[in-house]
Amino acid sequence: MSITLAIESLPGITPVLKEALATLDLVRGHRVHRRHKGEFISATWAASARSLVEFTGCSSAAALSLIDAAAGVGIAREPQRALAALHVIATSEDSTMERGTPRSEVSPDRLIALNEILVAEGSSVVVAALLIAEVESMPLFASRNTEVALVGARALLIERGADPDGIASLERGIALLGSPSYRLALKRYEEGTEEALVSWLTYISKAIEVGAQSAFEIADAIQEGTSK
Repeated sequence: MSITLAIESLPGITPVLKEALATLDLVRGHRVHRRHKGEFISATWAASARSLVEFTGCSSAAALSLIDAAAGVGIAREPQRALAALHVIATSEDSTMERGTPRSEVSPDRLIALNEILVAEGSSVVVAALLIAEVESMPLFASRNTEVALVGARALLIERGADPDGIASLERGIALLGSPSYRLALKRYEEGTEEALVSWLTYISKAIEVGAQSAFEIADAIQEGTSK
């Protein structure tokens, strides 16, 4: 049994995942997504980029490039290469010489474990949640781990079909919940208990809900504009 399937069997996980997936389904089924798909996708992607700037402090150019890259970075096929590619984009305006290279302090065993998680069968929400937590808690790179973690999770949800058009915006939900909430949830995850894992997945589910609500607001604005 893969680690993701094992996590899904933990007490309290099933309702959390069902709620997250139901929220993603609602966003995909929105009338504006069906009738004004291109405009809706563009607007939600722009909102995601703005959220990335506000939450991480990266430049607008880097944020736009990251959000655009998420749709085709290939993280479900070659996770390590994809994470490295995202780090190169995230550090494009930095002076660091370690672009796309994991920190030497990260053990090979942990890199192998991360790769196994990212290609494992099971819920896309669980895999995305573990990606964020593991990249941040290692940390995988010398800098810009938050950008890589959030956009990597976005890429996973797109490629695995949970949010194929990238409109629900998990990263925007996390930004709207705020940095203190994010850091506290990560700190709890690092405790390594089953309760901490359930707490982290509950947090990610809430972020999906908040990001989806933001997408609904964008859809409402588009709908109002087209009805005038």
